[in-house]
Amino acid sequence: MNIYLPIEIKARELEGRTLLALAAAERGHQVLLGGKEDTLGLSARGILKPGIVHDKSLTPGQLSKLLEIRSYGHMITAQDEEHGLIEESYDSFAKRRFGEETLKTASRLFCWGAHDEAALQRIYSKYAVKFVATGSPRVDLWRPEFDSLFPPESNFSHFLNPRKCYVLISSTFGSILNENPFWVLLERLRRWTNSSEEEEINMYYRAARQYQLLGSFVNAIRRLANTYTDISFVVRPHPKEAVNAWSVLLGDYENIQVIREGGMSSWIRGACALIHNGCTSSFEAAAAGTPVVAYCPIKSDFEHAVPNSIGYKANLEDELIHLIGVISSDNFLNQDPDALAATERLLAGRFSNLKGKFASDRIVDEWERLATPELAEQNDWQQLRQRYKSSDHKAKSLSPISSLRKKMEGLVRATLRPNKQPKPQSHHQNNPNLQKGKNIHKFPYLAEEELQDIINRYQVTLGRFHSVKVERFGLRSFILYRSGSE
Repeated sequence: MNIYLPIEIKARELEGRTLLALAAAERGHQVLLGGKEDTLGLSARGILKPGIVHDKSLTPGQLSKLLEIRSYGHMITAQDEEHGLIEESYDSFAKRRFGEETLKTASRLFCWGAHDEAALQRIYSKYAVKFVATGSPRVDLWRPEFDSLFPPESNFSHFLNPRKCYVLISSTFGSILNENPFWVLLERLRRWTNSSEEEEINMYYRAARQYQLLGSFVNAIRRLANTYTDISFVVRPHPKEAVNAWSVLLGDYENIQVIREGGMSSWIRGACALIHNGCTSSFEAAAAGTPVVAYCPIKSDFEHAVPNSIGYKANLEDELIHLIGVISSDNFLNQDPDALAATERLLAGRFSNLKGKFASDRIVDEWERLATPELAEQNDWQQLRQRYKSSDHKAKSLSPISSLRKKMEGLVRATLRPNKQPKPQSHHQNNPNLQKGKNIHKFPYLAEEELQDIINRYQVTLGRFHSVKVERFGLRSFILYRSGSE
């Protein structure tokens, strides 16, 4: 069976999607893993043989793309990589990120756990059978079985000055430190999701709160660096944040590093503590046994209370300084047994694969239940590789009909635009990191050595996947298959 696995944000998805690709290839399926220009793009134009296209979301704004993919005989499954699990209720996220029409196009929607599965089955009861709580391959990596996947040398010690430990600070300021300006993010909310006017207004209030919180974080990190000169403080930018934002905000400190490289799991495993506010990383740190400190200096109705309930909480800067001093000295801090039990219940409800079968294997199980002979016709990868070796697939592969249709759509939009004003220049045209189809800040070039290193570590850690072979397909994509099944 053909499996097409797109990656949107490399730092967030590469390790989990690679594990999923390996699990599928190990069973004899042929997997195309990588950039959307190869996986989604070639699927939506009928270039790839019919297969399962596993997308990262089913937002309403994707409907035309999903319909096009389906029209060429592909089957669609998805798991929302944004997940929405940091809120107490999943309802708002479910209504905003999904829709009746997009759910119609999908054969399965893989849920992270019982929490989102129950909400989706209730809100979209007509499609209840499509929702399956497999868990996420990203959460597979949180489990003890993967501890040896992240040895000390994998924690990018070459980036850090030699000190006794490092404290990881996970940034969640993607809405105000984004490569895109605020108005572009607002426009995307309207275009891609079922957002209400209230949700749009809330974006302004959330941004205002984020600026206040950011100022408190900058000041606190500087003070931590000055107080504990023998500790390194690693600021991990959110994948959507501008590359240089934190370096400019913090200034030059010998023991502060702003590092985007590597998967989050590696950094969490090696840290002596995690500082965050409303971040998914708190779930992973709790599962991995890394001390978690939620820094909450700003009172707000928009606080993400669920992740901030995990571990220790510091409302004042002095409290934060004290907590980091105690934790980094390996002194024992008593935690309320009831709070620990509550955290355990929280994780179990939101993430179904912290125990038992890996999510990566559960998802492949579901794919095999969906299998049809039509999805097994093999691609001629050599021919495709020669034809689409350029990263500019779109311009080369559009059929005359598709090209004409796109031109007509452009003319219709121009005709209907109020006052016939010229179309606003895209922010992407002035930003080399955001040019259409590239999104370099989200998914830079993927080298063979980097992917092979991840695969090698999986093989050693799990004792699996030794039969899987890898070949490059595009600038950011690879074919994975079982030896002898080409």
